[in-house]
Amino acid sequence: MRAAAATIFVFLLVTVGFIILNLQPATISIFGLVQMTQPLGVVVSIAFFGGALIAYLLIEGAGILRSWRERNRRKVSKASSDADEEYHIGLEAIARGEPAAAREALERALDDDQDHVGALFVLGNLDREAGDSEGAIQRHITANARRPGTPAILWALAEDYAQAAELDPKDHEYSEQQGYALHLVGKFQEALAPLDRAVELHDTCFNAHHYRALVKAALDDHRGAVDDLTKAVELYAENYDEGLAAYHYERAKAYLELGELERAKSDCEEAIRLENLAVLAQAVFLKSPRVQILTPELKTKIAAYIRKEIE
Repeated sequence: MRAAAATIFVFLLVTVGFIILNLQPATISIFGLVQMTQPLGVVVSIAFFGGALIAYLLIEGAGILRSWRERNRRKVSKASSDADEEYHIGLEAIARGEPAAAREALERALDDDQDHVGALFVLGNLDREAGDSEGAIQRHITANARRPGTPAILWALAEDYAQAAELDPKDHEYSEQQGYALHLVGKFQEALAPLDRAVELHDTCFNAHHYRALVKAALDDHRGAVDDLTKAVELYAENYDEGLAAYHYERAKAYLELGELERAKSDCEEAIRLENLAVLAQAVFLKSPRVQILTPELKTKIAAYIRKEIE
């Protein structure tokens, strides 16, 4: 590319010289091949000059852009490498029992790469060990946003919220989020106690009822799930319009597990109405993202049942 740019640049100089040398005669020659009057020759020469100049600028510009991208890539790569190095220094400090030195190294890692999940995770643990549950929660929420659904991060969040609930036992949200985090890592039995506490502290919180319903369903307590979802539907409807269909789908699943098909059908029809889906129930169960909560067997069963009523 540099050779092409140099060639075009030389062509530019020759063209400029050609224009200057041929301004006086009545007729001029373009490289000895074409004879034309002076004005037309100058115009053509200038056109050659302009085209060559544009080509030169494009080639040079492309080279500059590529060079900038390469420098930026190297800069990002170096920052990531530096962050990893600081992260490992922090881990070594923890192994030596030096949390202060570890924190300094991990903070430097975040200075180099603010999205470094490892540094966020370990710093959150250090915050919790220091009694700063709020700091730990924020670190681990950020880490989970960078790498969603990582079991170790979710488990750490559960521990953060547990500590926060101990420090502030009257705040229902800490217990609620602790239970939900435990649910996400499959610790359903352990999730019940904090969710029970959250409901006891704030019975009108639809999230607490919803999360407890999910846990109860996972523990095969489908009647309990129906009760909590019914409460959640009532409370949610008082505050919001969108999103309620998911609650009806989940309650429909619980009703199906209990063999109460009429109630399951009613919940599904309500979910369809709320989602404004002008399609048959079978299509809803095949296409709606909400049906991920239903097993294939349950989808087939309820879809066939509703289809007979709607078609």
